[in-house]
Amino acid sequence: MKETCDITSLSRSQIMRMVERGTFPEYRLLTDDPNGRKGFRVLEVLKWLADRG
Repeated sequence: MKETCDITSLSRSQIMRMVERGTFPEYRLLTDDPNGRKGFRVLEVLKWLADRG
């Protein structure tokens, strides 16, 4: 999440609100474990940034 905040210049709470509204890339499991780490795919975040531009 920290890297996503750094890349987008958005706060964690802003990103999570946008995810809930469907206006930001999906928060995804990063492992096969359903209780494992979650995050965003870099390419999806970069595309989201480019599309805003």
